[in-house]
Amino acid sequence: MELGLYRTHGGVGRMQVSCRLEDRSSPATFELGELVAGQYKLTTTRRLDYEVETWSSAVVVCSDEGHPALTTRVNVSVSIVDRNDNAPQFQRSRYALRVAENKPADFVVEQVRLPDIPSSISSDPAQSPTQDFIWGV
Repeated sequence: MELGLYRTHGGVGRMQVSCRLEDRSSPATFELGELVAGQYKLTTTRRLDYEVETWSSAVVVCSDEGHPALTTRVNVSVSIVDRNDNAPQFQRSRYALRVAENKPADFVVEQVRLPDIPSSISSDPAQSPTQDFIWGV
């Protein structure tokens, strides 16, 4: 997975800039690859799993060739978002409904809301996305 593209500004009359990655996670989560001179991309080295870790980080460090060399660094924090891992939940385990006779087709008998709560969002149903299901007769 490609996460970012970094460009440095070297060139004619300027010093070349090189970058490296400080990734202290074990096993390493990211790698920094040079595309062409002065362009780097940050990619993942392994599958990320929300149940194992909810975030990861690394530091990109870039330096020029001057004496003394000038260096800059940027912290990269990645929030790992959980995929749809929970089934929608009915608010009740049983519904007993009454419908008067002679109702037209497509008459709405009951409307229910089913929260579909990804663990990374919230366990509070009031803050979770919902799907509406309408039952008709």
